Amino acid sequence: ELVGDIEVFKGMQIKELNLRSCKQLTGTTLALAFCRELETSPQLNGCPNIASAMPWGVQFRAIKELVASSLTDASITDATRSAFFQFLTCDALEGSIQQCVDSNPWLASTPDADGHTPANVASPANLKVLAKYLFFMGQFELKKGAPEHKSATSIVTR
Repeated sequence: ELVGDIEVFKGMQIKELNLRSCKQLTGTTLALAFCRELETSPQLNGCPNIASAMPWGVQFRAIKELVASSLTDASITDATRSAFFQFLTCDALEGSIQQCVDSNPWLASTPDADGHTPANVASPANLKVLAKYLFFMGQFELKKGAPEHKSATSIVTR
């Protein structure tokens, strides 16, 4: 019997996953989100400690949409936007979130249906990923507007 967090399967090239009756496994199916070859729902019957945040089909379609470089803020579906916000809560998906935001940098600041930004819901690891796109040098938030001072060698802003 397998023991531990199903996070160990993240990013693996798995086509089918049968974990029936693995009572000692823990985690969330979000950790399997970027197993792109896993088209069918993993078999998790008898796994009481594994949470399923959304139906597998919704999760799988969202991943395909999020990594597409043709995705735009106007073309993203509500289901995919919602899934992205759920993926942001899972530290195990840090590398995958990086792929999504690399392909579509606007995802780092797009609001959800309630007006929340990704930084409001992201796990600590995923917040670091988003910070690279949101903040100057990944750390400093600059106010929009004219600089306080500008010379040939520097710009001072708040």
